[in-house]
Amino acid sequence: MCRYSVNTLEPMASSLNKDIMLDTQLKIEQRVNIDRLRALYAETVSSILSTLAVMAVFVFLLSYQIALSSLLIWYAVLTSVLLGRAVNYWRFLNAEPGAAQLRHWCLRFRLGTLATGIVIGGSSLLLFGQVPVAYEVFNVLVLAGICAGALTVLLYDYIAFYLYINAILLPTVVVSASLDGHLHIAISAVMLIYVLLLMRASHQLYRNVIASLTLGYENQVLAENLAREKKRLDNRLGRILNDSSSEIYIVDADSLQCLQVNQGALQHLGYSAAEIESLSILDVLTELSRTDLDMLLTPLYSGTQESVFYHGHHRRKDGSQYPVEIRLQLSLKESPAVILATALDMTERDNAKRQLVHQANFDQLTDLPNRFYMQSHIEQAFSHARRAEKKVALLFIDLDDFKQVNDSLGHASGDLLLQQAAERIRSVLRDSDTPARLGGDEFLVMLEGLAQREQAEHVAAKLVDAFKQPFRIGLNEVYTPTSIGISLFPDDGVSV
Repeated sequence: MCRYSVNTLEPMASSLNKDIMLDTQLKIEQRVNIDRLRALYAETVSSILSTLAVMAVFVFLLSYQIALSSLLIWYAVLTSVLLGRAVNYWRFLNAEPGAAQLRHWCLRFRLGTLATGIVIGGSSLLLFGQVPVAYEVFNVLVLAGICAGALTVLLYDYIAFYLYINAILLPTVVVSASLDGHLHIAISAVMLIYVLLLMRASHQLYRNVIASLTLGYENQVLAENLAREKKRLDNRLGRILNDSSSEIYIVDADSLQCLQVNQGALQHLGYSAAEIESLSILDVLTELSRTDLDMLLTPLYSGTQESVFYHGHHRRKDGSQYPVEIRLQLSLKESPAVILATALDMTERDNAKRQLVHQANFDQLTDLPNRFYMQSHIEQAFSHARRAEKKVALLFIDLDDFKQVNDSLGHASGDLLLQQAAERIRSVLRDSDTPARLGGDEFLVMLEGLAQREQAEHVAAKLVDAFKQPFRIGLNEVYTPTSIGISLFPDDGVSV
């Protein structure tokens, strides 16, 4: 929410009415709540279909242990509950509820979610004590997976998530605890801990999502206020900037002492207003000296530029650092002259940039380097080997019968096989060796610092032996031997 009461920067005017502030806060809360509710209902169809599909497989697998009639009755009850949720979803779409109906529709959603959880959780009553322990454990894993998947579906309402997972897992906790044997007690304890961890994670994610939505609407409201109050900007600018999520500093141009900062700066840095006023801007900027800063400000003093930008890091009170982009402006009209610094926290952008770089250079399925990454890496390895008078080996690995696995077990099983194959390749190699996936069922291993071909052949033999063991894909054991070709630098060639 907008926090207009903070007075870190002295307001340039005080004409903003408290009633307007409260009305703005209420509007933001209403917008956030409407967005939350729409997001919850938007996941209803996919949630219903996925639940029906998973439970259908569940019933099929358990039909060998439990009377099919009991399972079908249970599945029919579940289908009825999910059908009711579908009807509720259809009514919600046609109603287009406003702020006044939010509680009503939220309650309906929670009741539908609770009813679904109760029916799914009832599966434990059918199974525990009636089937072998392996099937009980399978039931626990299915229920735990459903709850984990619901963490993202019910992200916008942690109360609905609490109701759902407790309705699903608490019957398992109670029934398992009532049975004899240490394993059942352990299952009960683990499930109880799992419930608590999921509840904690759900609440934290909910807070982050709501904070993000609120911040977006705060920025929107801020822009609307600026446009509406353009004629009175001088009277309101101080208070609005004080509530900005950007960090704003007013610094003495001679001493570099921080004269005023906004609430965004205090929140990011962790200082109080009194503490920040005793600091120099150089205490916050970690990489700049006074000489460096003077050189950076030279275009401002000469009048050749109105502002300059700097990318660096800010240091918090606790010593931690975070990346920022700073815009520096100089006002010589003030007495004494001041520097206006506006800093943006670039943590999220830098993280996104690193993620994009990783996605461009690594295979998304196996997390191995991809063909693009290896092209430059191999050239570097050749250059190092040339200087050190060593050899580089490239082992081209092809999984035999992979197409047959894909065709018979499906692409999902094929993906699991590729992931396990990648792990098996890693297990054979040294830290200095580089495995990669070229595409499909083709892998590449680069061995550096070799003295003779036999070293590469030895590694290739180890890889062949590793792939003689079967892979476990679901309930199936899959054998997929491998073919390996070896190319040696510089014996077989000097370029890729």
